[in-house]
Amino acid sequence: MTSATSLRPLDFAGAFRRRGPWAVFHALLVVTAAAWMFGGRIWWAKPILCALVTPAIALTLWEYLARRRRPEPEARSSFRWLLPMGLLAIAVIVSSAVPNLLPRQFAANTVWAVRPLSELWPSSPDGRQSLLELWLLGGFYLTGFNLFICVHSRRTVRALMLALATNTFILSVFGTLQKLLAQDIFFGLQKAPHPAFFSTFVYHNHWGAFVVLMTSISLALVFHYASRPHARDIWHTPAGLGILATLCLAATVPLSTSRSTTVLIGLLLFPALIHGVIALARTCRQEGRRCAPTVGLLLLCAALSVAAIYKLGENTIDQRIATTKAQIADMRSQGDIGQRRVLYRDTLRMIADKPWFGWGLGSYERVFPLYNSTPRSPIDGLPIYFQEAHSDWLQVVAELGLAGLLLLTGAVGWPLLRLARSIGRHPVSMYLLYGCTLVALYALIEFPLANPAVVAAWWVSFFAALRYAVLSEGR
Repeated sequence: MTSATSLRPLDFAGAFRRRGPWAVFHALLVVTAAAWMFGGRIWWAKPILCALVTPAIALTLWEYLARRRRPEPEARSSFRWLLPMGLLAIAVIVSSAVPNLLPRQFAANTVWAVRPLSELWPSSPDGRQSLLELWLLGGFYLTGFNLFICVHSRRTVRALMLALATNTFILSVFGTLQKLLAQDIFFGLQKAPHPAFFSTFVYHNHWGAFVVLMTSISLALVFHYASRPHARDIWHTPAGLGILATLCLAATVPLSTSRSTTVLIGLLLFPALIHGVIALARTCRQEGRRCAPTVGLLLLCAALSVAAIYKLGENTIDQRIATTKAQIADMRSQGDIGQRRVLYRDTLRMIADKPWFGWGLGSYERVFPLYNSTPRSPIDGLPIYFQEAHSDWLQVVAELGLAGLLLLTGAVGWPLLRLARSIGRHPVSMYLLYGCTLVALYALIEFPLANPAVVAAWWVSFFAALRYAVLSEGR
């Protein structure tokens, strides 16, 4: 006999009102779209990404209005974390209305002259560009923030993590096949804008930073499934498949010829291996089983994986090792780090002229030529052109000033400090934040955060880690 409960109509209105699935779907859409659109580093991608992140604003407002009806004050406390990013947005909007470069016409040439302005007033050489960059940055931030305020289940967070890791695995297979077949980007359908591309990413260091974030997600899932009770061993859980997927992701970084992010992958995987060995040994002792066979098999798999990765990209890896040795020898003979030192020095001069609010968001490419003292190219004698400072931290200060750096740091540090005690108890959250930390440290000497896909993945990983930490295991 059919029960009365089975005859109840589906609650479509209630399903629509649940904002968690919408936040997860939106985060997955934004990160996936950015990754497949050349990492967002192509001229037509940014307007599309701006359109894709726009629903994040509506979702944040929707959640805030829903919480206003709840009496407890902590229901709205997390919205205070929006204050630093809100203040930064106000500063950028003000700067967009105040040009700091003025055109001067000399015959057929246009020369940009610096407009005298107070150092204490925000300004920008191109207001439209600043607003576009703000829209994208704010949209990525809110896309991640919505995960924290809308998602109420760890299972939902893990579903997002699994989907992101799966998408990156597909991208890694895509890129590996292109590399092995010596094909151009999208198997020759598109001429690569940069020779050092991998998969759908224009620049290998950006692919490497993206993989660091996604590998940290994959490792978080591995340790979650490995710790599930009543499993015979790690190979009889989804963790075994996760380990293989993680190694496949990691293998693409040296294959992409990115030396710096290969080091980052090593800094991510080696502690994870130690963690895994310790966790396996502890579990075996608790269950009264011998741990040597399982630990030995894990170490053997790790050694074989390193050998396989090297063999797969042997020519590429050997060429990059030889290039690195030659560059180190040149630096030793010259007693200098070369072009990078001049670039950083010129960027610091740019900062010194507008230290408080910078030259405006997205202004580096326009303003830096006024400060560029890099020697001309020895190949063709032309000036060397820089779009980025090759240090995201320096570029943030150059574009947004010390005030902007403080506000961005506050947007990250405020929730971290509030939730530090909860974060420390959860390996899933710790791995996600470890990946974010590695990319943030890498940004001291490179520009991974100039890539929209990396920025989107960073904010999503950051807030997913925070949300996972505060939710209980049963939810």
